[in-house]
Parts: sequence; C-alpha cells; structure tokens
Amino acid sequence: GVHGAGTLSLTFTNLTADTDHFFRVAATNAGGESLPSETVACRRASDPATTKVLLVNGFDRFDRFINLRQTPSGTYKPPGHGGNSGTMDRVIARGNNAFDYGVPHAQAVSATGFPYDSCQNEAVASGLVSLSAYPIVIWASGQESTADESFSSTEQTRVAAYLSAGGNLFLSGSEIAWDLDRASGPTAADR
Repeated sequence: GVHGAGTLSLTFTNLTADTDHFFRVAATNAGGESLPSETVACRRASDPATTKVLLVNGFDRFDRFINLRQTPSGTYKPPGHGGNSGTMDRVIARGNNAFDYGVPHAQAVSATGFPYDSCQNEAVASGLVSLSAYPIVIWASGQESTADESFSSTEQTRVAAYLSAGGNLFLSGSEIAWDLDRASGPTAADR
C-alpha cells in the first residue's frame, strides 16, 4: 500500500507498460480504516499510438435484495422463526458486491493487448472523465436495479453524444432493459 498522508489525490508515475495495475483507496483516522473504494485499473501501452479502451464500472448496488438466499437442510430453523421455512438471507458482502467488478473486465481487455483506463460511472456522469477521449468504451452495469438506476439520464446523454460522434460502446448489465423499457416507470427519454 501507499500512504497518501492526508492528500485528496495521488499521482503514480512511471507505471510499467503492458502490465495491469489495480488500485483501491481507503481512509484512516482515529476510528480506524474505512471500507475500500471500488477497484480501478489501468494498463499503459509501450506504444502510445495504441488504441486505448475505457472501462466504466456502473455496478454500485449493495442492498439486501441481492443477498444470497439459503434454506438449511433438515429441521433447523433460525431462532425466532417458528414455523416458517427457515429460508434466510446470507449477508456475505463479496457475494453481494465486492466492488471489484472491473477486475475481470480489465483482465479480459488486457488479454487482447489493448491498454485501458477505468473509472466509476459517477466520474463520467460528473464530467470528470470524458468518453470522447476513448475510441472504445466498455460500460459494465452489473446487477443494478430500478432503485439504483441502472443507467441515469445524465449517463444516457453522455453516451448518446459519444455514439453520435462515432464512439464504440459495449454496454452490459442484468437490468438495463427492464429499467429503461418496462411497462410503467421509465420516461420517454429512457425508452
């Protein structure tokens, strides 16, 4: 790890070319250490002219509705559950969202030899990261939901502008179509 000594940003220079680099950030104070941030990744090319890919991690969801469900075998019933089936939510954070969803995407792109940068969807929505700087964008929304908004109107606007300018997008996510085109709820712009 690298200690940031109270800074709000840290720049790494001279990263080894053609090598995957993964980063997480945690804060510390007298109360201890925070949970780490989502994992971000980059791969710098030895040839600066090589096409660079942007990986966008849009999977932020962390709620009880994606907890693992388990029904114990036999006659065990959790305390206080009397006559029910005994089915319970297993709160296993890694099974819910380990916030390293970008890692397998980065490794897949790395296997092709393409260099890449990565960011969270909030960085695109806020304008901190511009899609137009990349000829290829891979946007992974994971298991976002209507409650977490799988693909916000701001994100849709930025992606539409990117595509209109000739950008190439691969978008994945288990609930994007439901969120943007279900029978009731989405706006006309969503559809």
